[in-house]
Amino acid sequence: DRKIKYTFLSSLFSTLAIIIALYLTDNVVILIFVFFASISFFNGIFLKITLNKTENNEIDKQAISFGKNLTIISAIQTIAQSIDKVIVWKFLGPVQVAIYTFAKEPIRKIHDSLFISSLALPKLGEKKIEGERKKGITAKFYKLFVITIPMAAALAFAAPFIYRLLFSQYLESVIYFQTLCILVGLSPFLLLQSALIAEIKKKELYIVQTTAPVLKILLFFVFIPFYQIWGIVIAIIIAEILQGLMTLYFFSKI
Repeated sequence: DRKIKYTFLSSLFSTLAIIIALYLTDNVVILIFVFFASISFFNGIFLKITLNKTENNEIDKQAISFGKNLTIISAIQTIAQSIDKVIVWKFLGPVQVAIYTFAKEPIRKIHDSLFISSLALPKLGEKKIEGERKKGITAKFYKLFVITIPMAAALAFAAPFIYRLLFSQYLESVIYFQTLCILVGLSPFLLLQSALIAEIKKKELYIVQTTAPVLKILLFFVFIPFYQIWGIVIAIIIAEILQGLMTLYFFSKI
């Protein structure tokens, strides 16, 4: 609960800082500086508050080293998540970038707001994942689909009404948004990914988190010239399914 609260407040304050900067200047360099500086500043403040409230002073050197590897993995994912807009712009132009962005970004925000990893990781890290505990995690993984699949279907159904209300200029994005709702349905795989993190499966995480993004980028170049925005949507879904199946495979090997 504290992590979610601090993450929300840090994001809120950082966003307010960027909004204020946007009113004061349109200099891209300054805006990028404010973006990174505000995130670093507010995350730093909440880190300090967390450390002051933490009673356990033990330092796990393995965890610190592993954290550095997770940072590298996160950087690879961030590049893969952002480079699609550059590729779309290169092949299809700025109008198609806007249509695609208004389809993908709401899905990304919804997917990130599910907090499956944030909620699961502290509990998963308490004990070794084996035996009955592993069976329990597997059962929860399948039960989560009972929530996420209807949620994805509801989002797809509501999309035309939401876009007419909020994004009336981008109604062309609706069909792509509805298709990308599949990603919300696949979000239970985040639970198994958290299990790999809890078990410090460094090699497996590198394989999962680098293979899928690399495949996705390759598929962009294959599909976009022929299918345009549909090409990038198909590539994202294929890569996400592959990543989920690889995560399930490595979890089964724990």
